[in-house]
Amino acid sequence: MASSSVPAHHKSFKYNLDSLHWNEDHTRNEEGVYCYCGLDISGDESVLQCESCNQLFHWDCVSCLKQKPLRGDSFYTFRCAVCEGGSELYQRMSISWVQVIYLVLYHMMTGEPDKKYFRWRENICAVIDEYWDYLLPGKERTATWQNTVAGCLSTNNVIFKSGIEDTGIPGNWALAEVVPPPKHGFTKPTRVKDPNKLPRQSRKSDSAPKSKRDKSLDSSNEGGESKKKSRKRAQLSEKDIIKSKSNGNGNNSNGNGNGKPSHDSESPPWKRAKTNVNLVDSELLQ
Repeated sequence: MASSSVPAHHKSFKYNLDSLHWNEDHTRNEEGVYCYCGLDISGDESVLQCESCNQLFHWDCVSCLKQKPLRGDSFYTFRCAVCEGGSELYQRMSISWVQVIYLVLYHMMTGEPDKKYFRWRENICAVIDEYWDYLLPGKERTATWQNTVAGCLSTNNVIFKSGIEDTGIPGNWALAEVVPPPKHGFTKPTRVKDPNKLPRQSRKSDSAPKSKRDKSLDSSNEGGESKKKSRKRAQLSEKDIIKSKSNGNGNNSNGNGNGKPSHDSESPPWKRAKTNVNLVDSELLQ
């Protein structure tokens, strides 16, 4: 948290702070007395609010700001010099891209209430670029930060409204409801899924259920394997037929080509047994 010294006349108020009558939100008082100077504030003027005494201060009356704050900005901690005994304390809060865009749109829409939509690059990104160190202190400007803005606008469809239906031109945006951004974040969802939009296909893992396309491919593969097996069985059947015909005709076994059994063909069992006996007898006679 940074501290800054202030002029001596800012160390006390010129009026009695406790005698002021405030509204419920503590954003205006009936007397129109504010700041160190005690002067009134205009309707769209940028101010700071002290978290200790809740008084509002003109941005150009404080010493801690070098740039005019955005209207509706509450993403900071500030304590005035009266509460801190002569020095101001100021620190920016870390906020998300959605909060940055919301704040910028609120600032522009309250500054130009007659303008219904603002261009995402020419208006919204231009203000973010101008207030970069104010909104995002210490954050690096990447080459794709404008794409981040476009993505936040298109996905957070509860709080951001596209003007394409009204203007017929993409890239026009506004707040769905023109209210100051909540300091401690959004309490309700900022996006709703479009039921007519198909989800992106995720990577398929081995354990993931198979889609219709995968099942179709599996069926095709199984059909291909079945066809291969059928062809193989058909080929084997043809060979068996040829072999059986060959054995029956003796065309390839006897070599005479007349289709009749050869004399050298295999003998019947009773003849083979007799031949074996004759061989044994002959061997015994020798």
